[in-house]
Amino acid sequence: MFDRPESGERAVLVHINLYDAQEDLNELKELASSAGAEVVHVLTGSRKYPDAKYFIGSGKLEELKAAIEETEADLVLFN
Repeated sequence: MFDRPESGERAVLVHINLYDAQEDLNELKELASSAGAEVVHVLTGSRKYPDAKYFIGSGKLEELKAAIEETEADLVLFN
């Protein structure tokens, strides 16, 4: 193994479960951590199909905005 320097970026992860994919969320967390990001919030939801305008829907978009402000996140990662 090798040590990766911390990037210092605070990340909000957005995981919309379009299928039954809990392992996808775990993988996203690991990828963010391995890139040096500090995961400060995880936003999850379920949809049958991605929202055509916002992907996550307007309600989740408002939650995302609030999470970014509250955590002072530098980065948003979508799964």
